Amino acid sequence: MNAIIEGALTLAGPGFSPVEDSFLQIEGPKIKTLSDVNLPAFSGTRYDGNGLIAMPGMINAHVHLGDSVVKDIGVGKTMGELVHPITGLKSRILKEVPQKTLVEGMRESLQEMLANGITTIADFRETSLEGLRLLKKAAEGLANRLIALGRPNYYSPPLDINTGVGLPTQIINETERVLQEGNGLGVSGPNEFTDQALVDLSSLASKARKLVAVHVGEARSSAEFSIRTFGSSEVSRALTYLRPHLLVHLVHTTRRDIEKISSSGTSVVCCPRANAILGHGFPPITDLVRLGINVGLGTDNVMLNSCDMFREMDFASKMSRANHRDPNAIKSADVLRMATLGGAKALELEREIGSLEEGKIADIVFLNSRSSNLKFSKDIISSIVHRARPDDIVAVMVKGELVHGSLPRCNNK
Repeated sequence: MNAIIEGALTLAGPGFSPVEDSFLQIEGPKIKTLSDVNLPAFSGTRYDGNGLIAMPGMINAHVHLGDSVVKDIGVGKTMGELVHPITGLKSRILKEVPQKTLVEGMRESLQEMLANGITTIADFRETSLEGLRLLKKAAEGLANRLIALGRPNYYSPPLDINTGVGLPTQIINETERVLQEGNGLGVSGPNEFTDQALVDLSSLASKARKLVAVHVGEARSSAEFSIRTFGSSEVSRALTYLRPHLLVHLVHTTRRDIEKISSSGTSVVCCPRANAILGHGFPPITDLVRLGINVGLGTDNVMLNSCDMFREMDFASKMSRANHRDPNAIKSADVLRMATLGGAKALELEREIGSLEEGKIADIVFLNSRSSNLKFSKDIISSIVHRARPDDIVAVMVKGELVHGSLPRCNNK
């Protein structure tokens, strides 16, 4: 695209500074100019942004798309009963679902996320190579930026779990193929692997220069199992042996673990609505932010939650304030950052996406500031975090192209 969107209120830079009556020039996939000064010599298409808010495309930094076809099947069940990678209800049921249906469900979730202003998705992809290939098929022709984090079909045998046994040769070969086809590893949790197996996974990902993410501290039972079995927390084992780029959940953790994460520079992705519906509790978002840890947000399993980052932001912000009994426990801008730039940094994409800046890729969500929902806002960032909805979206742009909705042209040009 070669165009200018003029007159919008643009939330610019990493701090979301409001630029009123902005001139946002898009050249190819990138933002060429972001200014409050007109560009009269421009000869491309001009779009009328009056009454619009331009915000960064949102980043769903942790989701499980594979269970899109079993929505709300396990409400009221524990995490172990529902999503345990070996014995869980989800695993058993999905084995019986035809691949065509799985692909259809994932594709519809991807389309829904795009319409909801989510331009980048990080999916924890189960079932090894087959899972990655089904996801790619589901995403064919769609504009979403997809980060596929796969895993081998392997867990250390229970009798070996506290030994020095590493990954078998065939699993090393399988993991190498997973890393070739995907963007990294999405490890179910450190409790399913020996220390050496975690080291092996880390080494393979490092050699391939791919991301590593892992669930930690999601349930009290898993946190207690780690201490009882290994004499160490899930966070400590993950940081020591797996060396991930990002940790997911972190509901059941300690101050010491949080300080270790801060010292390591590792990112955290929180999924507060999923943690809540499973009865786990609420992640220590405020503590993470105060210690300077980069935090992203994810909607987690589609079977548990709608793919709606507006709802995720609203819940994260209000529950953080409620848990601390302090209306100033967290800033609205910090929560918006989690849904945008925080997720980008967690996925090591912050130089490309996550904020609206000159030279960055033009992933932009345009909101209607005149909707009954957002009209009369006196704090637009707080309004986006606490009351914006998908129906406030006028258009979504990915890599400089309008992929959902439309924008009016200036003077019918």
